[in-house]
Amino acid sequence: MFEAESRRGSLIFLSLLCFALADVRDGLGPFLGVYLQEQGWMPDEIGFVMTIGGLAELLCITPLGALADHTRHKRRLIAASVCLIVVGCGLVFLQSGAAAAGFSRILQSIAAASIAPALTGITLGMVGQEGLPARLGRNEAWSHAGNASTAVMGGLVGYFFGIPGVFFVMTVMGMLAVFSLVRINPAHIDYAVARGLESADTPEEKPARSFRL
Repeated sequence: MFEAESRRGSLIFLSLLCFALADVRDGLGPFLGVYLQEQGWMPDEIGFVMTIGGLAELLCITPLGALADHTRHKRRLIAASVCLIVVGCGLVFLQSGAAAAGFSRILQSIAAASIAPALTGITLGMVGQEGLPARLGRNEAWSHAGNASTAVMGGLVGYFFGIPGVFFVMTVMGMLAVFSLVRINPAHIDYAVARGLESADTPEEKPARSFRL
């Protein structure tokens, strides 16, 4: 009974993780362009910074996807990515200039590239192939809820406190994401199944597949 409740808890925190990552994964998002424009940047300069970030993510998404597939430290990989994104966004406010903004955007984009494959691997390892389609749907539902909630919070905080207030909201969501990762029991992730292989033989690596939360 205790084990069943523990597995159920891990899936609840997986849902909470998807909710929190919806805000963190995109960094400041469109608010970054607004902030740079407030700092006197021209539209073409803002577009250049956004473009180099997109190119960095494009170049890194394949090797980082392979890393996320191979490693057993998927939770740590997501936690490290979340921290790098928050730090990258913070650099925009601490340092002015094109070099700092460009480096910040590249750092955020590279870190974000590892989140989706690592999260999918964790999900697969927890629910297995049979439960994956339904669970991915739930992940997306929680992600959309996170997007909607943080858009409202970001808009309200940004209205009263400016763009730095939006960064505060993102930082809080980053902390929530890391907390959720810590609360997911690694014993409930089958790391063989997470790579698309057969289930692990050791009992402690058997995933939770019975619950749909």
